[in-house]
Amino acid sequence: KPNSIYVSKIPVELEVFTNREANCFISTPPAPGDALTTTTDKLIHHLDGIRWISSPGKYNFTVNCGFIKSGNIPLYKEQVLTLIYDSQAPEILNFSAINTCMLNELYVKWSAKESISTITGFLYKIKADTVELFNLTETTKNEVRIDVSNYDAKNISTGAKYTIIVGGKDSAGNVDKIGKTSQEIRLSDPFAHECLERIPPKGNITKEFKDNAAFIT
Repeated sequence: KPNSIYVSKIPVELEVFTNREANCFISTPPAPGDALTTTTDKLIHHLDGIRWISSPGKYNFTVNCGFIKSGNIPLYKEQVLTLIYDSQAPEILNFSAINTCMLNELYVKWSAKESISTITGFLYKIKADTVELFNLTETTKNEVRIDVSNYDAKNISTGAKYTIIVGGKDSAGNVDKIGKTSQEIRLSDPFAHECLERIPPKGNITKEFKDNAAFIT
């Protein structure tokens, strides 16, 4: 156990634990006939490298263990294993900025492409020109929404251009710490046309005097 495992580097070492003395070997491709070295207690079985795993992909193979019974007649049991070898971190494809109509706010979404492994999260940081607002931060979402006024404005000009750098992580352990840099991301504009349409019009207040009495309409 586990029956499935993700790896990001080769060679792939294999270690099998049994609850009784046994002799184990791989009985199906990619390495049929490869015997596992058994420790002195014959409960731990090790193979330095699984042959023929040289390129990323999904590999299914069977480990066969012969358990020693009385009379030295082995009882064979098989365990099917799936190994996913993936050496490439998820690729960030594109970015999109959304106007939240909130002053000083950035709201960015991105899409990513997974290869073989499952995407488990992202690392991101935001720059104002060349100034980093914060160090790499981890998230499991493919979006971030922040108020830039909450960060130290030192060395950040009024008309600074904002960009985001995002890198992906996957279940094989691949992490892209360099990431992909977005195009310029504009701060949300509360005075944009679509934002002003959300504000209900104010009523006009006037005073009228009739028969020495004041009325507000």
